[in-house]
Amino acid sequence: MRAPSTVTKRLSGIWPVTSKNHRGAGGGAPCVLNAANEIAVAAFLERRIGFLEIAETVERALELLPDRAIGTLDDVYALDREARVAAAGFVASRAAPNAPRTAAAG
Repeated sequence: MRAPSTVTKRLSGIWPVTSKNHRGAGGGAPCVLNAANEIAVAAFLERRIGFLEIAETVERALELLPDRAIGTLDDVYALDREARVAAAGFVASRAAPNAPRTAAAG
């Protein structure tokens, strides 16, 4: 069995936090994680950020948007939009033309 990569270790630390928040208070952290991840992966595929910056983008969005209760679909849509804007802003600040598509496992 191979040792987990740096990215795997980093992302595995994010999910328990969002999962706990989601189960405990109906929080929006899973919504933020998903939206930010979609923005980050798209930026990676467009070669605007490196692979390791996917996790960094998700972490930053989770830091920027405080967890909150989700009561309606409108709450989900609003939080999704906010997370995408936050992630896109972070990507724009980090974007490098022709960023490397892979990273060394660590």
